[in-house]
Amino acid sequence: MMTMRPLMFLAILIFLYQPTNAVNDEDAQNYIDQGFDFIAIGKYDLAIQAFTKALQLEANNWLAYYGRGYSYLQKGSYEEALRDLTAAIKLRPNWARPYMARGTVYLDSGEPDKAIADFNKAVQLVPQDDRVYVHRASAYAAKKDYRRAIEDLNRAIELNPKNAEAYAYRGHAYAHMGEYTRALKDLDEAIRLDPKNARAYSARGYVYTFLGEYAKALEDLNRAINLDPKNAKAYVTRGSVYAQMKDYARAIEDVSKAVELDPKNPEAYLIRGSAYTLMGEYVKGIEDLTKAITLNPENARAYANRGAAYYFVGNFHLAIADLTKAIQIAPEEAEYYFNRGAAYAKLGRKDEALADFRKVLEIGRDPELLERAKAAIERLIKSSNTN
Repeated sequence: MMTMRPLMFLAILIFLYQPTNAVNDEDAQNYIDQGFDFIAIGKYDLAIQAFTKALQLEANNWLAYYGRGYSYLQKGSYEEALRDLTAAIKLRPNWARPYMARGTVYLDSGEPDKAIADFNKAVQLVPQDDRVYVHRASAYAAKKDYRRAIEDLNRAIELNPKNAEAYAYRGHAYAHMGEYTRALKDLDEAIRLDPKNARAYSARGYVYTFLGEYAKALEDLNRAINLDPKNAKAYVTRGSVYAQMKDYARAIEDVSKAVELDPKNPEAYLIRGSAYTLMGEYVKGIEDLTKAITLNPENARAYANRGAAYYFVGNFHLAIADLTKAIQIAPEEAEYYFNRGAAYAKLGRKDEALADFRKVLEIGRDPELLERAKAAIERLIKSSNTN
């Protein structure tokens, strides 16, 4: 999630501030200055203390509320940030920055619609500021509305062709739409404009992962993590690369770090649970895959992989239940039908097993999977004739 750059805030906000209390404004202003100085060097706890002292002297100081709310945002203290930023907006309703910051709070809290409402207000107030379009695009992306995200990012780049973040976000949006050539072009440009942009390296690594270019993916993801060791998404993507390379121990190490950084990341639990399952640690696999499903109940892969884990421990009924749910969510995935057919076969439900294996032949594309389905059908038919 992109947040504001403290140094830029400092320069603009002090310029905009005009004291409102003739008795206490000198002391309040001193604390406000201190607060923004602390923000500039990432000392958010000290910034909060300074802004709190300013508010004790001048209770309706909109700038102090904004500075403290922004500091809470940087710390991830969203309830406090929301309270202070809302106070700043009430006191200064025609100022864009608290809307942008509050929108980021909503976005980080999983409320993209509320975030978009705040970013819309910011766009109305400062329509020539490229950054507000990047913020709103990130909210659209959170809703998987990548086309509207790209529209906003096009506008941001039109306003500021040197905005590396806009190129990075647009590249990421193109990647999620499967437009990998466009994605790589944008991400290359983002890195050219800002060689230390961890987000761009992480996103480019994501693209290379989908293209199967694992060496390039690892190079970019290593760079992203070196630049930003707290980038949970980079660890998740690198973990997925290691999993694809069947290096499950490294995959687990990376996604465990991602879970530490972002305990609510369903992809991290999905990858770790799948890796545990492939290593034969089925209980751990089921536990992680259950967590992935709890965090994202519409993830077909999590159900499918948990179903596979249940199959391997001999719980065929639960395997069928999970694979049926996976098929309901993603009916085009031939692999899910094959695995459910295998579970039906284990229970002696040959007609249902045959139906699933035939469905694989109908929709499947992977030659190996098709051959396995044909062999399974032949075995079942031969078994039926024998009986």
